[in-house]
Amino acid sequence: LQLTQEFGRSIGNSSYVTQTERYINDSLKHILNFWPWPWRETSETQNTVAAQAAYTLVSTACEITAMRIGGSYDVPLQYRTREQLNQDGLDLEVAGQPEVFYLSGYATTTQLPGFTLWPVPNAIYPLIIYETLRAVDLTSDSTVPIPEDFYTILKDGARYYMEHDLRDFTAASQALAVFDAGLKRLRNNYSQQAADNRASYYTDVPNATRRRSNLGGKYPW
Repeated sequence: LQLTQEFGRSIGNSSYVTQTERYINDSLKHILNFWPWPWRETSETQNTVAAQAAYTLVSTACEITAMRIGGSYDVPLQYRTREQLNQDGLDLEVAGQPEVFYLSGYATTTQLPGFTLWPVPNAIYPLIIYETLRAVDLTSDSTVPIPEDFYTILKDGARYYMEHDLRDFTAASQALAVFDAGLKRLRNNYSQQAADNRASYYTDVPNATRRRSNLGGKYPW
């Protein structure tokens, strides 16, 4: 509504407000895809089903960063590809406590990715799935899923798309420069925060080194 009024339009003009919402969504997706912001990380829990190997994520995630069996088990699951498991000559239908997960399919209707466990669960196991949320379109009554310090550049990005659609390319170029500078500034701020956190890790333990994950990184869909 602020942007609609900024461009001299009435907030009663529902079609223009709807168009402005599209600019906001375009800007939001640009922000979310610009850098792996730490506040995009989340998790979900699922219980396995005995004799069921394949599952689908519940939340709108774009990648799994890690997975483990929680509860009293507290065991991390390794990521492998289906091809690697086949090359190792493993029986993908053997039952037991899961040790590995691999990616398996994507439901286009729900936009939710799937994964498969190996061995096939022989009982109910509590899964903890760590993941990165993907960008989804907001509606008029949505809560904007970003920290408040991003609100200004969210509007800067929307201004770029608005000016571009109005074919005022000079104003669009200026808005894009402001938008890009704001993104880089916040990226640098969050990078510094992450560096500070790493520097203070285990500061009370002499000569200690941070234990590295054995998962080998993230797993894009």
